[in-house]
Amino acid sequence: MQARGEGLAWVVVDARGEAVGGTTFLDVTVADRRVEIGNTRFGRPVQRTGDYANVL
Repeated sequence: MQARGEGLAWVVVDARGEAVGGTTFLDVTVADRRVEIGNTRFGRPVQRTGDYANVL
């Protein structure tokens, strides 16, 4: 999707620079300044910890 310009993928990293999850934006329309929020996933070690409650 990203290569076709139809979406963007982001990695969520912790303070140590370790990847702990990711999120996606879909149906990006630059001309309309519009984006559809895709999904956000976190790895099991950080799920339900509350450590990343304010990331987004």
